[in-house]
Amino acid sequence: MRLNNRWMIAGAALGLALAFGIQGYAAMMRGHLPPVLMFLFWPSGFIASFYYPTAPLLLPAILVNALLFAAVGAILRSRSLLVLAALIIVAWWVAPPSESRLSKQFTQHRASLQHLVDISEHESGIVRITADEVGNAEGQIYRFDDEASRLTEQHWSEYRQMIRDINVTELAFGREKSGEVFAFSKTPTLGIFRTSYGYLYCPETWDKPIFFVPCSRGGNSGDSHAYHYQRVDRNWYIYEVFEPQRIE
Repeated sequence: MRLNNRWMIAGAALGLALAFGIQGYAAMMRGHLPPVLMFLFWPSGFIASFYYPTAPLLLPAILVNALLFAAVGAILRSRSLLVLAALIIVAWWVAPPSESRLSKQFTQHRASLQHLVDISEHESGIVRITADEVGNAEGQIYRFDDEASRLTEQHWSEYRQMIRDINVTELAFGREKSGEVFAFSKTPTLGIFRTSYGYLYCPETWDKPIFFVPCSRGGNSGDSHAYHYQRVDRNWYIYEVFEPQRIE
């Protein structure tokens, strides 16, 4: 197979630019970059950053990215542009909303979210609700019209309307009445990864242990692949959780 030097150099330059761009954005802008974007455009950096900030892998990760894109350019030549276009389309498809967008939506849906908290205090044993299913703490799942679901049709219809109003796909409540309330959605799965994102209410006081990090620590999160959260009101957070999926 004959390799093309020009496309190889262009690919290497692109790989370097992407790596430095991602690193520069994180360092200088102090903005949160969804891990799935790093996974797509700087996979070696995605792996290396699990050891951040003490790992000596940053420079090798940059060079590996250059070599990876150089190889793609040398082998595929002009077709490597199709690969780049595909990466951009996939990134648009699987990336969660930005912090600013979630914060703006929180302001718009603040009343509906607070109403969700108010009515959730009267639930017993319900931990998850979607438009079609409800789950209890024992792991049992019921459909919308199942009489054993512990929710009346009228009450469930109210939750379904809130799901539409808040523009999420799921509602969840802390187990054993710990008080947390989640309203969230999930991105499409990419390989074994996907992201959950949405809104979290942390109670002012609680009698049961709380395990979700924002409620137990407060404030805003640091740089982490596993999760990212930001306080938007006294008891409210927007959050993002990057989670590997089990391979069945």
